[in-house]
Amino acid sequence: MTTRFTTLLIACMLWPTGSAHSSGSTTEPAAAAADSNCPIYAFEYTGVESGKIRSVPEMRKKFFKWMSRAMQEAEKGNLDEAKDILDSNFDESKMNSYEIANVYNLYAFLFYMQKDYAKTQENYEKVLAQKAIPLQMEHNTVYTLGQLAVVTEDYCTGLSWWNRWISEEPEPSTKHFSIIAEMYRLNGQPDASIDLLSERIEYEASKEPPANVSVGKYQIQIGKVYGSTDRPDEATAYFNRAIETLTKEKQANEEQAENPDLFFSLATAYHENGESENALGAIEETFELIEKNGMQAPAQWQAFRAELIAD
Repeated sequence: MTTRFTTLLIACMLWPTGSAHSSGSTTEPAAAAADSNCPIYAFEYTGVESGKIRSVPEMRKKFFKWMSRAMQEAEKGNLDEAKDILDSNFDESKMNSYEIANVYNLYAFLFYMQKDYAKTQENYEKVLAQKAIPLQMEHNTVYTLGQLAVVTEDYCTGLSWWNRWISEEPEPSTKHFSIIAEMYRLNGQPDASIDLLSERIEYEASKEPPANVSVGKYQIQIGKVYGSTDRPDEATAYFNRAIETLTKEKQANEEQAENPDLFFSLATAYHENGESENALGAIEETFELIEKNGMQAPAQWQAFRAELIAD
């Protein structure tokens, strides 16, 4: 129960905007104003003390019974019914911190599905206010708040949550740093975005063997940042670097030559560089590999392919 609805909420969030089934309030909050003075965070893993264990109270049978009913209603999409169960039974004075955190966690999910993002944030912060909760629940909640800030366009607040999450996450992915860099760009801090991506390129290139697909993705993103700030020459230079990086990787690495992600990234680089025929060729290779491997193409990839074909 600890991370069930936090995980589901993460799955509902999209970049750069969220889309969810809605019931009840559908009022969108005003986007937060960009703050070009937002701190430049280190985004470094500081780690959790090895073997650290937090004492967490047990959920009691009486609580679990009504909480399970509320969760079942939420899973069916009966958001008002789920909320009614919580409203009728929630009494902090009779509950321990772990039980309280789970209630706020479910409230946050319900409010998110109703697009009430202010109350979603408020309830997730109340989860974190409970001290005796599992470390993983705390970690996942911080991540969710970072994702929520993407949806609400409150980039500066979101960057602080991402910094906290990265500090406790031993293996963040390329996707995570790409989101952070894009948040800096959208917050009016393109140089911070480029600096972070450049650091990640250096890190991925230093691996043995180098993680060249990740390098190529970051190079494409730097090109897009330059393009968004009316610096076309720098943008073209980075798209060309990405094409070179990914092409060399395809030729030199038999395993990566079967990786649809490489070909999708290559198609993106060609497209951004104005090379339509090469982009279409790379996206078709992407889908041939997907079909060969019995995979399902993400919706984003299918839309990109349709766009290239239409052009």
